Amino acid sequence: MIPQKDLLQLLAIALGAGCDASEAIMKVYRTPFGYDDKADGSPITIADRRSNDIITEALEKTGIAVISEETRIAGYEERRHWEYYWLVDPLDGTKEFIGRNGEFCINIALMHHNEPLLGLIVAPTSDMAWWGVAGQRAFRINALPLSGEIDADLVLQHSTPLPRKPAENTIAVAVSRSHLEPQTLDLIDQMKKKKGEVILKEKGSALKFCDLIEGRSDLYARYSPTWEWDTAAGHALLLAHGGALFHISKHTPLQYNKPELTNPGFIAFARAADSVGYLSELSF
Repeated sequence: MIPQKDLLQLLAIALGAGCDASEAIMKVYRTPFGYDDKADGSPITIADRRSNDIITEALEKTGIAVISEETRIAGYEERRHWEYYWLVDPLDGTKEFIGRNGEFCINIALMHHNEPLLGLIVAPTSDMAWWGVAGQRAFRINALPLSGEIDADLVLQHSTPLPRKPAENTIAVAVSRSHLEPQTLDLIDQMKKKKGEVILKEKGSALKFCDLIEGRSDLYARYSPTWEWDTAAGHALLLAHGGALFHISKHTPLQYNKPELTNPGFIAFARAADSVGYLSELSF
């Protein structure tokens, strides 16, 4: 395992790249821009590409392999042997970016034996970031970009630990702003019948994971497919903050570095202890 001091230095490198990428994204955001459709039908902008170039160049210098949404991905026979690797979404929420609602982010995760170890989410429009190490603690950084050369000490100096908030009587469910799946609506109906009032918290991109660790939401269910880089950073934040993320039907931890990098449906909990009751009482 990477020593804690070295892990924080890797975080500093990732945060520096995230700050630079955030500035590049916002330069595009403030100007007229177009977009193209990728082979899978999802949109891509020049901001996605510029952010990807900045982040992958910085992370590759760590000597750790990088899997990024916008870069050629190594074949499974090569990457299945990796002990450590980065998982990156250089601009998560491109639809929100195009729609100019501000709800997009940068996702960077360091994986160890195909499990999330370190997670970082950067929100360009608010100049905020969240980071955490699995099994330790989650933090918020309130003012980006950090000035000067970013090192581990500077990261810690600007980081505020997030308190673990107890459950409240009202249940807050994080849902996508761009689409609300029929299965999610059914799940919400079940919760209303068995657990009382339910409030929907609409948000775009992986910022929904930030709402979970901030205590603004209690759970987040996603039925439609995602990619591993969509969830890895948020998953790491949950593991740092005492939360959990499971396969939507198997109720097992989400798996990474699969031959195909698509995710099944999943359900994420702000508090791992809550999952016992929800998974036993509700039908997914």
